[in-house]
Amino acid sequence: MPLNSSSAIIVAAGSGLRMNSSVPKQFLTLGEKTVLYHTLQKFLKTPAISEIIIVTAPEMADSELLRMSLPPSSSKPIHIVMGGKRRQDSVYNGLKAVNHGSAIVSIHDAVRPFIRPETISTAIDLCSQYDGVIVATPTTNTLKEVHDHLIVKTVNRELIWQAQTPQTFRLAILLKAYEQAYHDGVTVTDDAGLVERIGGRIRVIAGDSWNIKITSRQDLILAQSIFEKGLG
Repeated sequence: MPLNSSSAIIVAAGSGLRMNSSVPKQFLTLGEKTVLYHTLQKFLKTPAISEIIIVTAPEMADSELLRMSLPPSSSKPIHIVMGGKRRQDSVYNGLKAVNHGSAIVSIHDAVRPFIRPETISTAIDLCSQYDGVIVATPTTNTLKEVHDHLIVKTVNRELIWQAQTPQTFRLAILLKAYEQAYHDGVTVTDDAGLVERIGGRIRVIAGDSWNIKITSRQDLILAQSIFEKGLG
């Protein structure tokens, strides 16, 4: 199976709770299009991606908001899959829908619309050498470990990177990691954490500071500025 045969899973099952919005954040607009629409365009422009799977909340599956987020036509198949209670469950539902011809899967947050197609491609290419590749940025802030509001120690920031998405893996090892996590009753906050648990080798590549995750009003204001200036 060629390792450049790749699927993308776009996780779009979140709500607008942290933004105090009745509209889920992936369906808020940048310009005249939804955040999800802009995110999809980046994967449609990535040659190595052969299919896209959108994981959405069940109540949004037949919504006008989702229909507005889809391109009027696409050279690549786009599938809609129902999300689960946790992000972890949603991704697993997406994994089960991946085409059997795909060797690599790229997991991406729907609310990161400024990812660059070349970054997606680089991660996919590196999966020929590693079990997985994640996009991350080195932290620039001084970090403190704190217990009960008291500083315990200063953390060496040269060792700390902030994970973004996409997180890209060989499909077989990611499925194995998920199945082991369900067997062990483990919950983690990202896909790399599951692959780490089973000893996978994961490469980190430098991400882009514009690849923000839109989860708050402040993020949306910044995203609108990035979009208007054509920076993302």
